[in-house]
Amino acid sequence: MELKDIGFGDILQDEITGFTGKCIAKAEHCTGCHQLLVQPPLDNGKFMDPLWFDIERITIKEPAHTTPTSKRSGGPRGPSRQTR
Repeated sequence: MELKDIGFGDILQDEITGFTGKCIAKAEHCTGCHQLLVQPPLDNGKFMDPLWFDIERITIKEPAHTTPTSKRSGGPRGPSRQTR
């Protein structure tokens, strides 16, 4: 499986621990390691911490039902400013 095969919002499960949740972030490291940040569902109304997993340990339990929209964030919005 590759990073492009995983979508944000997909329900993922770690094959070793059984930890299950939604994919909320992806990381591609210069060492070749690919990791996914998995956010578990609420536990009695309380948020649990998300955990990072190597992609090789992950299976897709259910694909996301929607595709998140991409919004530009950070950085200048207008023409570049030049200093004198």
